[in-house]
Amino acid sequence: MTSEDQGKALRRFWQWFAANAERLKFLYSTSQFECLAAEMNRELDRVEPQLAWEMGAGKKKPYLLTISAKGNPRRRQIADLMLERAPELGE
Repeated sequence: MTSEDQGKALRRFWQWFAANAERLKFLYSTSQFECLAAEMNRELDRVEPQLAWEMGAGKKKPYLLTISAKGNPRRRQIADLMLERAPELGE
């Protein structure tokens, strides 16, 4: 994937995430983890299939999304870029 394609994939992921944040929080809070995992995996795989993610309780906000490169330097660059481009969401 070219860097331009990667940028587009990141943009699409965060647009999808922002548009579906309430649904994702609902799935997490009602323990619908299989559905949550299926949706998150489908969308994150479009950015980089080897990234890992975890959703949980946040320290400063009710929810936290962690994206991990699982120790891979190339994937770490993508994960760092995702963090830089992450939208600020409400509670």
